[in-house]
Amino acid sequence: MKAKMKSTRTFGVEIEFTSDSYNREDIASELRHYGIDAESQDYNHNTQRVWKVITDSSCGYEIVSPVLKGNEGLEETRKVLDILNNMDGVKIDSHCGIHVHVHLEGYNPHNMINLVKTYMKYQDEINMVLPRSRRGTNRFCRDLVRAFQYSWGDTGNSYKKLFTKLSGIQTKWKNGTYTDRDAMYNLDRCFGTRYTTLNLECYSRYGTVEFRQHSGSLNSEKVSTWIVFCSNLVDRCAKVKFVQEHKTENVLHNFANIFGEKQSRPVLKYLESRALHFGFNTISGAYAHATEMRRV
Repeated sequence: MKAKMKSTRTFGVEIEFTSDSYNREDIASELRHYGIDAESQDYNHNTQRVWKVITDSSCGYEIVSPVLKGNEGLEETRKVLDILNNMDGVKIDSHCGIHVHVHLEGYNPHNMINLVKTYMKYQDEINMVLPRSRRGTNRFCRDLVRAFQYSWGDTGNSYKKLFTKLSGIQTKWKNGTYTDRDAMYNLDRCFGTRYTTLNLECYSRYGTVEFRQHSGSLNSEKVSTWIVFCSNLVDRCAKVKFVQEHKTENVLHNFANIFGEKQSRPVLKYLESRALHFGFNTISGAYAHATEMRRV
């Protein structure tokens, strides 16, 4: 069963790939042939109303979507990926990634920090559904704790230190010591780069958060499930009062919490299969556990 979009937020996706057989116009032409409004463009960061095909310094090419929404946008994304997947000579490798932007309408700094806290809290479980090349030290999507260590030269219990620092920003924002701008400035300073699992720097320009951790893929179900997960997670963190630092040692419970809570059964079931594919057998039965605990 395909994952369906529950969130009403707009989103966008960037698909990185490589090809020795096609140039940008060839790719745009093939997409247009199958009814996708696409253009070959020089490299730019401008939001377009079309799918733009541009070069990418890390892997070769990138297709950037227009602003999308709902299941209609999800189906269009699946169609683009299926077209690319059927083009001989279009490939992905370990240098490629999938980047998902989710709009943060209604968010404030407190919500943003809850999103950051949730992602870092369940980083081990999120790593389970992604290949080794996208875990932890990848310089294009360094995990949040490692980015904090790198930016501040920190050693020791960096997870606890970062969590405490984030909570301090929330407290200062809530009591009026920090304005929205102050809070976001200090939040960005925690990491010092956009090359993290969650890129927060795009918020000031696009009003979005960018999920950068997913590996390159032309598999439409894999990518669309990740998009749904990201969008639902943003919705979930908009309603959380305060994310606690500690989590249980029960792996099944943790997996069910991050991939089941406010998600859907197809999302959890698919991502459990991905974790098992990567050899994380300790989460076998997570779907059954989540349904029993009414997490989905």
